[in-house]
Amino acid sequence: MTRSRLAWMVWWVGCGPAAPEPAPTAPAPAPTAPPPAPTAPEADEDRLSRLNFIVFDIDSLRADRLEGGPGAPPNLRWLQQRGTLFSRVYPPAGWTLPSVISMLAGRVAPAEALLPEADPTHHRLLPGILAAYGYHTGVAWGDTLLDRHPRRLSWLSGTEPAVDYQTATGFATALKAGDVPEPFFVMLHDEDLHTALMGRHLAELPPDRAAHLARQQYQQALVDYDVGVGNVLSAMWGAGLTERTVVVVLSDHGEALYEHGALGHGDLLWEEVARVPMLIVSPTASGARRVTRAVSTLDVAPTVLDLAGIGQHAEMRGRSLVSALSGGAAGRDDRAFVLDSDMNAGAVVVGDLKLLVHPHGCDDAHKQPFPPLQGAQCVALFDLATDPLEQHDLSAARPDDLARLRAALQTGLQARSTPALDEYTEFLSELQQRGYWEAVDPG
Repeated sequence: MTRSRLAWMVWWVGCGPAAPEPAPTAPAPAPTAPPPAPTAPEADEDRLSRLNFIVFDIDSLRADRLEGGPGAPPNLRWLQQRGTLFSRVYPPAGWTLPSVISMLAGRVAPAEALLPEADPTHHRLLPGILAAYGYHTGVAWGDTLLDRHPRRLSWLSGTEPAVDYQTATGFATALKAGDVPEPFFVMLHDEDLHTALMGRHLAELPPDRAAHLARQQYQQALVDYDVGVGNVLSAMWGAGLTERTVVVVLSDHGEALYEHGALGHGDLLWEEVARVPMLIVSPTASGARRVTRAVSTLDVAPTVLDLAGIGQHAEMRGRSLVSALSGGAAGRDDRAFVLDSDMNAGAVVVGDLKLLVHPHGCDDAHKQPFPPLQGAQCVALFDLATDPLEQHDLSAARPDDLARLRAALQTGLQARSTPALDEYTEFLSELQQRGYWEAVDPG
C-alpha cells in the first residue's frame, strides 16, 4: 500500500450542506530522563490525597457536539455544566494513531507509538511518568483500531503493565468493586463514533439522503457512547471519588459530515475534522467556563502533570492550562498549530487565520506542489473569525498572510517528515484490509 492511497474513508458526493439533524432520544443515564519513582511506600492518607484522572478520548467527537444545543447527550452535558470547555482545540494530525500518541507525549511524536515493549523511554509518555510517581494506569481500547496495535498497552504502562479494562463499562465495574487502586490515570478510548459511518451504504444513496442519514447515525453513536460515560460517573460517585478525580473529555480528531461534500477525516482537515473539544472537570475548580482561544491536545499531558503536582517533562512542547480552569486570564496564544495526515495533507492555524493544504476542494488545474506534502495540493486561506465555515478563500486577496502561514506550515511539516517505520506501514496495511480506508471511490 502506498501512502498516497491513504484516502481516509472519504466519500465525495458533490452535495451542499444539509440541515442539521435533531438528536435522537437519549436512553436513561445508567526531564530528559524519566522522573524518579518514589523511594518509599506512600502512606494511605498521602496516596488518597492525590488527584485521580479519567480521560474520555472519544474518537471522532466534533467540537460542535459540546457547544450547546441538542448535540450533547445528558451525561456529557452534565459534565459540561461543571467544567471548563476549550472550544478551539487542535490535534497534530487528522487521524487517531499519531494524535493519541502525541497527546500522551505532549509533543508531536509519531515514533513513540513504535517503541519496543521493554524500552524504558516510554516514561517520556504521560502514563509512564505518572506511574513513576505511584500512579496506577489503565486503559480501555474496546474494539477500536488501536486495540489491534502491538504496542497498545506499553503506551499506558510504567514499570508495571497498564490494566486493560476493555470498555468504559468494564472500568466502571472495577470502580464499583473497589478494584482500581488510587491514585489512578485511566484513558477510555473504547468507541469510534465513525464506525457507524463505515461501509458502502451511504455512498449508494443520493447526496442529500446520505448526509441526512450520516448525521443521524453519528448522533445515535454519540448517544450510545454516553451510556458508558454515565456508568463511569455513577461508579465514581458511588465510590466517593468525585472530590479527588479530574475528568477530561476530548477527541483525537473530528469528523466531516458532508459540510464540504465529504464524509470522514484523515486528509480532510476542514474545521469539522481539525477542531475538537476539550472539557476538563476538576475538583480544584468550580463552575462552568468556556475558553475560546486556540489550544492544543499536546497541552493535555502538561496540564495533567501540573494538576498532579509533577514537573513537566523537558521534551514536552505543550503548555499547562491549569490557570484557565480557575478563570485565569486567557490571552491570545501565539503558537502555530500544525496538522498533517501522513504528509498527504496539512493545515496550520495562527490566531484566526488558517491555511489549508489538501488534495480536495479545487480542480487539477489549480493544484500545486507543496513540499514536503506528497502530490499536488489545493491551497486555501481562511479567516475563521469572519468565515468559520471556511467558504471564502483569501489566498489571492491576502498574499502577505498567505506567505507567513505557508512558511509556518512548511516549518512545522519539515520537523515531522521522518521515514515511516516498517511496523507503522504494516499497521496501516492491516487497517486497509479491515476496511478502515474503504469506500475511497463509491463509483
